[in-house]
Amino acid sequence: MENEMADELLKKCRIDPTTTSIKLGMEQFADLAEGYNEQCIRHPGLFLYDYTNKQHNLESLSKEQYPLPPPVPVFDSPSEDDSEWSLRNFNL
Repeated sequence: MENEMADELLKKCRIDPTTTSIKLGMEQFADLAEGYNEQCIRHPGLFLYDYTNKQHNLESLSKEQYPLPPPVPVFDSPSEDDSEWSLRNFNL
């Protein structure tokens, strides 16, 4: 299952599986993060999965307290009329 999910993620993000991580740009990392978040929502427990602990499977992890990732925050961007952009203009 791990290989299929990794292949699906790379294919969705249009990333060549032979590419090394140091050759990826910010856009590719953002695509990977978004794709992984979607997989975690589709497969409860995946967010808690730790590959170093093979004793847990997705079924058991899906019954844990927080099997899904936290909601992605939505940022309100300042209007284009604002003459000056500042981090203060972004509301969490």
